[in-house]
Amino acid sequence: MAEKRFYQISQKIPFQTYYRYCSHVGREEQYASRKRTLILALIMFAGALVGILLKISFITLFCLIMGVLYLVFNDVFFRKAVRKRYKDNEMLSTGEQKLSFFKDSFSVKWDKEKGEYPYHKLHKVVEEKDAFYLMVNEKAGQIVMKNACSDELQHFLRGMAEETKYR
Repeated sequence: MAEKRFYQISQKIPFQTYYRYCSHVGREEQYASRKRTLILALIMFAGALVGILLKISFITLFCLIMGVLYLVFNDVFFRKAVRKRYKDNEMLSTGEQKLSFFKDSFSVKWDKEKGEYPYHKLHKVVEEKDAFYLMVNEKAGQIVMKNACSDELQHFLRGMAEETKYR
């Protein structure tokens, strides 16, 4: 006997939402990358200071430019990598998802793929400004756009977020 569906939505994931999701999922990697970048920039600024003290303008200029470039381009490269992943994944960039929420699980259907996941196996449910993330583990989850959800579904997902808050 088929399980009764509580809610069903159709959604397209815009790039900005996917970018915020990747920032959330990759927070630790981003932090480590920023830390490495900051260390490299500090080394370059120390090199510039040495260049000033030794009155070697080429070293000073080179180190200052490299230090600034390290700081500026760290986030640029992250955004570019996320944009490439988004564009390369047709299901994200052009496809429409259909999500069904049941009593004990939810299912996702895209053009060529579908899957079902029980709520009790969710690692965490995260609420953000414009979406919920139904995280199956620390690195992977399903984006649920708030603008596609009824008030009742948002309330249901908010309750799940509260239940999984401290996992």
